[in-house]
Amino acid sequence: MLKKGSNVIIYIISLYLLSWSLKIIFGFYHIPSESMAPTLEKDDWIFVSKFPFVFRSPEYYPLTKINFPYWHSGTIINPKNDDLITFVYPISKQKHPSERSTLIKRCIGLPNDTLYILPSGDIITKTGIYRPKTMSDGGYSKVKSIQIFSEQDTINLSSLSIQKLKDHKFLSTKWNIVGIKANYLSFSIDNITMIVIPKKGMNINLLNSNASRWTELIGRDINIYDEKETSKIKIDSIITNGNYSFTQNFYFFIGDNMFNSDDSRIWQSVPEKLIIGKVLFQFRWNPLKLNRFKWLG
Repeated sequence: MLKKGSNVIIYIISLYLLSWSLKIIFGFYHIPSESMAPTLEKDDWIFVSKFPFVFRSPEYYPLTKINFPYWHSGTIINPKNDDLITFVYPISKQKHPSERSTLIKRCIGLPNDTLYILPSGDIITKTGIYRPKTMSDGGYSKVKSIQIFSEQDTINLSSLSIQKLKDHKFLSTKWNIVGIKANYLSFSIDNITMIVIPKKGMNINLLNSNASRWTELIGRDINIYDEKETSKIKIDSIITNGNYSFTQNFYFFIGDNMFNSDDSRIWQSVPEKLIIGKVLFQFRWNPLKLNRFKWLG
């Protein structure tokens, strides 16, 4: 028969192990901004399933705020288009994930996808065209076709036949190959940007003309927690070598409030080892709000 002291020790150990397990399996996160409105409003909370989507170490030792050595297996169940995903802010200068911001965005681009961002803000993807809207109109809409007006022509675009855009005589020489950031400087047709999302095993040839476009993504792929000086030495060596093969899958994310979202249009694609998990449901503490619980998974 166990003594009372032994029972207390077993209880404490069990509580500690349970806390550890819960940090690996799921998490609760607060929404601090309107970037995902109206899907998620400011001060909402979300329940995120980490495992089995990813298998990663917790940020802290259980029941403490002490950083735990970080480890991430990569994605086990890969994100799909339109999934709501939480991930670590990709351009933070902090080394450990516990010191970085956690973001939630909508996935609209998968590894090896090619996206086209128009000067109007429309994003052409394989599954549809994401068009910015005011928050009162839903933040964005997903449509199958749009029209581009140029001085010479009106071009019908379909998400199922993107090649038509590239082949059109007026646009055939207008592509900004491996463009990284959206360009909203004007509504000129010249400002269409093509974005290639890296896939694990994708090989790229690095030339003087394109190396700078890949530098940030290569840095994230090598070791996302390297010190800045170490990363620069590694990247310089890779560029000198002239080719690179990605070791991670990358994903492209946007906020549903497209007019007011800091997302992949600004800081590029996100490597899989920064992904935390998939959002399953939303809940609100305010009893005066409607739809206090909403399934999103």
